[in-house]
Amino acid sequence: MDTIAERRPPRSGFAIEKWYADAFLDDGSLLIVTLGRLRFLGIPFDRLSVELHRPDGSRLVASGRLGLGRWTGPVLRYRRAELAPRQLRWTLPACSGSLDFTTRFPPFSPMDPVLRRGLRQLRWIVELPDGDVEGELVLRSGRVAIRGRGYRDYVALDLLPWSLRGWQLQWGRALSSSAATIWFRLATPEETVATTWVNGTMRPDCHPPALAGEHVLSQALLRDLPLMRIGPVRWLLTHLGGHPRQVRTMATDVTGSPGRALHELVTWR
Repeated sequence: MDTIAERRPPRSGFAIEKWYADAFLDDGSLLIVTLGRLRFLGIPFDRLSVELHRPDGSRLVASGRLGLGRWTGPVLRYRRAELAPRQLRWTLPACSGSLDFTTRFPPFSPMDPVLRRGLRQLRWIVELPDGDVEGELVLRSGRVAIRGRGYRDYVALDLLPWSLRGWQLQWGRALSSSAATIWFRLATPEETVATTWVNGTMRPDCHPPALAGEHVLSQALLRDLPLMRIGPVRWLLTHLGGHPRQVRTMATDVTGSPGRALHELVTWR
């Protein structure tokens, strides 16, 4: 796995970079870790959030500011976190953790950038389409061993000159006994970009597998997510973005057999 995002960061002073990682754990839990970097007038607001969704419906949510991050080769380092090509480590007041990834497939992107307006661009790179993840969470209640199947991607967006009103994003990933599948569809008033990835092969449409046993994991305005607790700036983002809402859904049946799937729909009004 190769982390390539630091070589081509957003060019504007008003931009977002986000590394998203999740893991379907062997005990039926879902772990989501997100590291976000917002630049507002060139000032960085970097945060990390952690979600652990357990099979009984309980969940842990923790987040915190990271301070100033610096690249050392392919590694993004903070005082309380570190993002490397095969590792992710962090220390928050309510939750510390470390994840080690072993990829099964090379990185991919349907095109890079996904969208372009002059010098501004939107990038989406799947750094780890499917792989094995091991590690540990350290909670106030004790330690939790992490073992399962992982995923990681990178998104970078120059927020201007775009207005995100009217955009819609569909994304998901699924694991069955025979296939790992990722689907992506971004529709804007001007154009649509879509792709489906199955076991290392891409095709230019959005075609998720048949899912059953679905339940809504979470739904919220993006401004209310833990990663967006960045003070008054989040209200400006909400206004520019048209009050985007995210709905995340889990499934336990993939193409008629037991499996795991996570997908989300984000709508900008």
